[in-house]
Amino acid sequence: MKNRIKIKVIKQGEAKAAEAPEINDNQPEEDNAANLSSTVSGWIDEFQTRRRAEKDSALKQFRS
Repeated sequence: MKNRIKIKVIKQGEAKAAEAPEINDNQPEEDNAANLSSTVSGWIDEFQTRRRAEKDSALKQFRS
């Protein structure tokens, strides 16, 4: 009985103000895309490095 759902009450005048999201134009979209691209590239490099290391250790165990 301790699990209670929280309900947020929005009054009629507040609903219209809440619909408009704030726009943050600190960085251009190109910088965001480049940052995202470099992050994903880093993840791929880490994955490939880890996969190669696992493969090498498995081959060493198989050969011994």
